[in-house]
Amino acid sequence: MSRKDRKPKHQGKKRGPGLQLRLTVGLILLFAAALVLTNVVVSGQIERQCQEQIQGNLRDLKSTAEIYTRQLLVTNRLNNEEEGFREAAEEVLDQLISSGQERVAAYTPAGELITSTQSGLFEDGYDEDYRIALGGQSAFTLIHGRGSTLTVRFSCPMVIEGKTVGMLRFDQDYSQWWRQWEGISRLVLLVTLIVFALTLLIMLGIAWALLRPVLLLSRHSTRVSREIEQGDWSAQAEVLAPPRNLQAAAGRRDELGQLADNYLRMLEALRRQLERIGEDRDRIRDQYREKQDFFNNATHELKTPLTTISGYAELIGKNGGRDPELLQKGARHIEEESRRLHALVVNLLEMSDRTEKEAPKSCDFSALVRSAAEGMEPKARRYGCRFELRIEDNVCLTGRPDRLRELAVNLLDNAIKYGEPSGAIGVQLNREPDGFLCFAVTNGGPGMTEQQLEQVFSPFYRAASSRERGSAGLGLSICRKITEEHGGTITAQSVPGVSTVFTVRLPLTDNGMEGKEEHR
Repeated sequence: MSRKDRKPKHQGKKRGPGLQLRLTVGLILLFAAALVLTNVVVSGQIERQCQEQIQGNLRDLKSTAEIYTRQLLVTNRLNNEEEGFREAAEEVLDQLISSGQERVAAYTPAGELITSTQSGLFEDGYDEDYRIALGGQSAFTLIHGRGSTLTVRFSCPMVIEGKTVGMLRFDQDYSQWWRQWEGISRLVLLVTLIVFALTLLIMLGIAWALLRPVLLLSRHSTRVSREIEQGDWSAQAEVLAPPRNLQAAAGRRDELGQLADNYLRMLEALRRQLERIGEDRDRIRDQYREKQDFFNNATHELKTPLTTISGYAELIGKNGGRDPELLQKGARHIEEESRRLHALVVNLLEMSDRTEKEAPKSCDFSALVRSAAEGMEPKARRYGCRFELRIEDNVCLTGRPDRLRELAVNLLDNAIKYGEPSGAIGVQLNREPDGFLCFAVTNGGPGMTEQQLEQVFSPFYRAASSRERGSAGLGLSICRKITEEHGGTITAQSVPGVSTVFTVRLPLTDNGMEGKEEHR
């Protein structure tokens, strides 16, 4: 299954409503319930206050009616009985009319109508208060009509000196009062609604401000996860850059700020890890490419002498030795190519790690360089070159003498083969204040470009044509390997058409050679 066919596990997981949406809906529902409850409580309280005011007014009305009844009974010298009330009922109603009560009826204690201010009064069936009053208790009935009207039916027994002499029933219009109470109720509801709406908006703003870092973290972490799973390295470099809004959130001095700061730290650590992974990936690719190039070059270099040897061997075999000139020429080429093949194999072995190596020991590098120059002098003289030595005495270091001599021989040989004909080859060796020695070999000639200098230490690379046939381009690679084995560095500098300098810096002390050997 390819990477495109694989789906992350979390993609199949259904996501519910977002935290911001759930919090918003929850706050709205909470405030709506609180608003309804507050409205119910306030409306009930206003209604109770309305009823209390009506009850107080009705109590005053009953007290006034009883006073009128008592005064008329006394004034008319009537007894405190039903008969006296029957006789005084007309006058009682007149007194009540004069005080503003226009809809009143008088009854006997048994409920028989005596008189009323209007004919047909109380014939609409609202008589609950009337039945209660027949039992000896005052009662009222609220009747709500259209257009916010309120009518109160009030029935009260007339008790004079402990005796019930009759009953009065009133029809009171409290519509104006009711409209005032409704206006107050609507005003309270409107104010409550405005206060709750403002409070809700403020709470939502605070909640969203608190949730913003969390939402940013969620979205950004989802994007990072998706890009990493897809393996898009170019996109990862962009997505792992800390967003400005998260950087601002990290400046908060609370738990959310700490969370954002920790996330940014984790993001930076992840970015560094991915960079290292990318570098390792590129390095592995380069090493694989170098290995492939090395294999291809080695195959080519080995195939050339083998082809020559095979060709001449086949010709000699077919001729059977009948052509002395061909036999002599073929033998010479076979010998040359065999020697070249042997040298190439030896160089390849030098490039590889061998299990048996000379143990590091203290050696005089000055003497090794002089010895190498003496050994290469005949070859330099053959090409008209000469060595100019500036070698400091007794420059010692810990290393492998055979490998260090090979380093010097290869650098001198390279200067002879690629240097200017009949030119001087400078050889300089001296100590440096930082505890290293500096070994430099300079030759004139065509020199190298910057691009050539970058590849000059690669196996089988030849920046220019050599004076010798059969050069495989492994000498400088071997020099770099020997230098690294001894904890040093080798560099090349060149001015095209002027000169080329190879510089080796090696530590004058052990610098971990033995430990390195044990690690190997």
